[in-house]
Amino acid sequence: MIENGFEVAPETLYELIGTIYRSSDAFVSNFDENYPTIAELADHIVTLSKKPGNVLLVDSIGKKKLGFLHIEPRGPHKLRHTAELTMGVSPEARGLGIGRELLDAALSKLRADGVIEILYLTVRADNIAAIRLYERCGFEKLARLERDTLIGDRYYDGVLMRRFIEKVAPATE
Repeated sequence: MIENGFEVAPETLYELIGTIYRSSDAFVSNFDENYPTIAELADHIVTLSKKPGNVLLVDSIGKKKLGFLHIEPRGPHKLRHTAELTMGVSPEARGLGIGRELLDAALSKLRADGVIEILYLTVRADNIAAIRLYERCGFEKLARLERDTLIGDRYYDGVLMRRFIEKVAPATE
């Protein structure tokens, strides 16, 4: 079940997103450094909820939260029609279609809202399952970013991807 993440309890989001970040080295930022407390995450979520074009979705099966998706519009005025996508799925739910559900719901919302026209994401080049999912959802590869991510003493390439968001035409009578 897809929920508006801005309406999910901060404690629940903290546990879900933190668990997903800690379960994978695919994320470039460190959740615990960015949000040492639930209150800091809650404050950030309130700020995000006030910005047009921001989307935060959570997917669950029953009461178990299993994935999240965040779309954040770029800040500079001339780039506000573009946004960055971040998403993650709990290890036990990978391969169950949670990522696809989140992406489909987010893309529908973006089309209906009409604020974001271009959605970008960066994914590690060795994350083949994610790249395939993004391609099935209409993303195209723009560039390979050599040595984009450094983990320990090993470099990983990234892939920059993009999807244009078609606006929903207003209903006519």
